Amino acid sequence: MDVGHLPLFASNVFYLQADHIDAEPIKKIDHGFVKAAQYTGEDVGIIDTSKPNYRVLDSIPETKKALLEIFKRINYDLLKYDNDWAISTSWITVTEKGCDGQLHSHRNCFYSGIFYFDHYEEEGVSPLQILTPLQYHGGYQLKRVDEAFGPPVTVADQWEIPPQHKKLILFPSYLTHKIGKQKAAKPRYSLAFNIVPIPPYGVADSQALDLSNVNS
Repeated sequence: MDVGHLPLFASNVFYLQADHIDAEPIKKIDHGFVKAAQYTGEDVGIIDTSKPNYRVLDSIPETKKALLEIFKRINYDLLKYDNDWAISTSWITVTEKGCDGQLHSHRNCFYSGIFYFDHYEEEGVSPLQILTPLQYHGGYQLKRVDEAFGPPVTVADQWEIPPQHKKLILFPSYLTHKIGKQKAAKPRYSLAFNIVPIPPYGVADSQALDLSNVNS
C-alpha cells in the first residue's frame, strides 16, 4: 500500500490516495451536514454526537469497513499498537464561500480521519490546517532534501494540506486543526471520522475493560 508518512511536530500524520474507496455512497448521504463556522466566528453550541448526522458511516458499512481497514494496516505496519480499533463518530462537513472552521481538537478518540470524496479543481478551496502541539518549535532553519514538503518542520507553526479527490488524511486526535477560509464559490465537502481503541487496554488501575457483556 502506497502510504506517505509525514512526521509533523513529532506527530504521526499519514496521507494516501484511497482510490479503491467508492465515493458515490458518501455523496448519496442525505443526513444534515455539519456546517463549518462562519469566518466571523459562529457559536456552534453543544454538539449531540448521538444524532444520525454524526454517525453517517453507519448507513454505509462497506465504506466504514474500508476506511477502518486502512488505519488498521497503517497501525500494523507503522504504529504497531496491539489493539483492535473502531470508528466511533463520523460526519460530513460543508464549507461555503467566505467561511472557515474553528480551531479545535477531538476528545475521547485516538486518531481522526478526513476523506475528500468530492472534486476540488477550483482555485481557493480551503485547506486543512494543522497547528504544532509544541510550545517551542525550534529555531534551526535546516535545508530539506525534498522541497516539495514545504518549510522546515523545525520552524513551522502550522501545516496546510490541500484537498484532493480521494485523498485520505489520518492524524492524532490531539492535534489542533481547522478548515481554512473557503475562497472558492463551490461549497467544499469532506467526510470526517474518529477512531478509538476497543477495550481492554491499559494496565492496573488505568485499565479500560470491555463492559459490553455486563448487564446494566
